[in-house]
Amino acid sequence: MCIRDSAGVVSDTTGAVIAGAKVDIVNMSTAAAYNTKTTSVGVFRFEDVALGEYTITVTSPGFKTALTKGVLVQIGTVSSITITLQTGAASEQVTVNSEGPTIETDSSDIGGVISEKQIVDLPLALGGVCLLYTSRCV
Repeated sequence: MCIRDSAGVVSDTTGAVIAGAKVDIVNMSTAAAYNTKTTSVGVFRFEDVALGEYTITVTSPGFKTALTKGVLVQIGTVSSITITLQTGAASEQVTVNSEGPTIETDSSDIGGVISEKQIVDLPLALGGVCLLYTSRCV
């Protein structure tokens, strides 16, 4: 199982950070759930999270519940999320779909997901990966 990190900051519409907000993440494929609270500076972090697509729910008294769907946790990256809570009753909910590309802002590392076909097609000095796995190559 590949493990990565997910982190972020929770603030209100004025930009003030929200301490003690409850943050829950759920893997959309496996339903694995994790939870934490924001620190005194509004930061949260989930370590050792399985790769996949997640839904993040943030709640805090005096604010509407924020729901962010489609957050990708990928190998070689720290998924960084900024969540803004709107003032309102806790029974109200704001849903955000996270469908844009993941941008690594915490380091200068570059990473990506490589398919099996890309690995097999790699040009190697000894004739490619097919020599290593001759039963799988045509």
